Amino acid sequence: MSKDGQVARAKKDLARAQKVDESKITLKAVSSTQWNDASLGLGKSGASFAMVLIDGYIIDLETGGRTFRYHADEDTRVERAW
Repeated sequence: MSKDGQVARAKKDLARAQKVDESKITLKAVSSTQWNDASLGLGKSGASFAMVLIDGYIIDLETGGRTFRYHADEDTRVERAW
């Protein structure tokens, strides 16, 4: 999936979670990154993840005066980092 596709997925998730229309969500920033493992930078203590390099994105969205960060790969995963 493209960067724009992953941003769209993040917006859709945020709209559902915050109960707002997607038109009320603004893209603040999106940057390419490379995650060190399959956790997409969201690993939890005691959990193990495949140690592989994964290309992806950090996506910052804003709604209601708050910023919400998402971590994504280049395929289908978009995870909340908030």
